[in-house]
Amino acid sequence: MVIISIIYIAIAVGFEPVTVQVLLLAKNQMCSQEVQMDKKLVAHIIMFLSWLLGFLGADRFYQGQVGLGVLKLITCGGALIWWLIDAAYYTYKAGEMAKTTSISA
Repeated sequence: MVIISIIYIAIAVGFEPVTVQVLLLAKNQMCSQEVQMDKKLVAHIIMFLSWLLGFLGADRFYQGQVGLGVLKLITCGGALIWWLIDAAYYTYKAGEMAKTTSISA
């Protein structure tokens, strides 16, 4: 929000279009970093949900996979085998997401 205000002030004051483009580029870069952080956070939320409530399908419901969530709920996580496989997979996925975001930052 602050960046948008600065851009409007820059346009009103009469800065060159190049300066406004630089400000827009900085705003876009900040937004992409926020999106990257959100992906990392979502991966970790899914991992925790999978370990804590995965046998009830909470991880699948969180991702919007209602059908698989209901199936996992009815079968109690596929006799806990499906739950264990999903929990291990989401742990691996969250770790990979953490590695890629820390390397690129």
